[in-house]
Amino acid sequence: MQNLCLLAKKDLNQTRVGAGSLKRNKSLTSKSALLLTFLGLWSIAALVAMIWGTTYNWPDYVHVNYGIPFVWGTHTLNTFIGPVDRWSFDLSVMALDLAVWLFPMILGAYVIRKFKAK
Repeated sequence: MQNLCLLAKKDLNQTRVGAGSLKRNKSLTSKSALLLTFLGLWSIAALVAMIWGTTYNWPDYVHVNYGIPFVWGTHTLNTFIGPVDRWSFDLSVMALDLAVWLFPMILGAYVIRKFKAK
């Protein structure tokens, strides 16, 4: 993700100091602005999806699941025995969930950089 941000900054710097027509500079600036906007919005969406908690209030098992689309953490609040405060966490599922969100972001940034000609 840092490399993509650095590439976007590089595009912005090239438009300020680079030689070329005004039309080319505006195109690079709009492409860089689009890339930075895409990366920012996708990062916020990925963060919200990773920490979003969904409460399930079942009669014998009250718990909160964290993670979209894969549940990487569960906070158990109540069972049929009584109140509990138990966390279960699966690091491999969290890594998979993060990969599901970051792969499309990288692919989208690539598409914006390579195919946004005008």
